[in-house]
Amino acid sequence: MSNFQLCISKTTKIGFVLLLLCVTKICSSQEIRKENNFKADVFLPSYYFIINSSAFSFSYEHQIKNNHGLQMSLQYSTDKNLYGSYKTFQLVPIYKFYFNKLYKGYYTGTYLKYINYHVKINKTNNSNSIDDSYEFIQHKGAFGILNGYLFYIGKKKRILVDPIIGIGFSQVLKTEFVKKGNYSFNKNRLDAIVALNIGYRF
Repeated sequence: MSNFQLCISKTTKIGFVLLLLCVTKICSSQEIRKENNFKADVFLPSYYFIINSSAFSFSYEHQIKNNHGLQMSLQYSTDKNLYGSYKTFQLVPIYKFYFNKLYKGYYTGTYLKYINYHVKINKTNNSNSIDDSYEFIQHKGAFGILNGYLFYIGKKKRILVDPIIGIGFSQVLKTEFVKKGNYSFNKNRLDAIVALNIGYRF
């Protein structure tokens, strides 16, 4: 393992521990006030629709206290082309800190991400008739920081809009080859979150 890979691995583990410690401290030191919202990302499905694929992303957010919140996001996407298919499942826990204690407006935070990536490629190199097919299931972890801005619309201020963007690093945790072909990948790379969530507060 290179120094860069070791650094990313340690950073991911440290980020996970810090996130857990932060949430534990907030929950134990403050009185809990319940406020929740459920939302769906409209950016991801729109993008995949344009490229003739499909995807969905749903999130549930819970206010811990005043300007602290936790969000859990579930994402799934699938794509097919002439060569094969790609399926991605993501589970993304997020911690948010709102600068406004009314639990709206600008916020910053951190996220963790588990990614399950299933790739199946069927193709043949026509020049030499070599089978270049391969299939694998890959497990990845990611850690990063994010920013967003949540605001409410409507007379009763129940409908919410929550654009969010974040950047971080991802690392391959495990790769299971169903069929190993002529394929290579980087174990560490940049990670990102981009979403335009629309939902309901209750």
